[in-house]
Amino acid sequence: MARSGEKGLYRVVEELPENPSSGLAGQAEVAVAAFASGVAVSANLNLGGFDRHGNHDQNHYRRLTELLAGIDHLWSQIELHNFQDRTTVLVGSDFGRTPFYNNNRGKDHWNVTSIMATGAGVRGNRVVGATDADIEALPVNPVTLQVDSGGVILTPEHVALRRLAGISNQFSSRFGIEEHFIDLFS
Repeated sequence: MARSGEKGLYRVVEELPENPSSGLAGQAEVAVAAFASGVAVSANLNLGGFDRHGNHDQNHYRRLTELLAGIDHLWSQIELHNFQDRTTVLVGSDFGRTPFYNNNRGKDHWNVTSIMATGAGVRGNRVVGATDADIEALPVNPVTLQVDSGGVILTPEHVALRRLAGISNQFSSRFGIEEHFIDLFS
């Protein structure tokens, strides 16, 4: 838009609160303003600072508090603009943390993580997937989503947001995206 001389970005500014917030809350305000102005249909918000290998409990408590406050603010902005019936929020990380502490009272990288989803198209109040006592992923039945030794281990490829957004598998295959659909949300 900026290169073509369109003034769409001015519409975003018009939708921003009079005194925008900073941090994750500010990102939420910009994202929802972009939705409200018609400039964007999706956004990726980012809160770093979780990749700490020392003092895990002390460091993560503050970051998790900030993350949850940011998610709450994002949803408040979504409701303020009456988008809750057509907005899905997905919260995740690129990796998990070990279930045990290292020598620095920290936690290192782990191959099992979790996501949280809420909003349009998401059936809430449930947990999908499980781990054993060593925090190793357990297979689930791809239909019932219950733990099943004959099932599959859930991976990022199973988080099919394209389907939730109404984008056909033809679009995915056109770009070489292999889809192993499991209905995790409804």
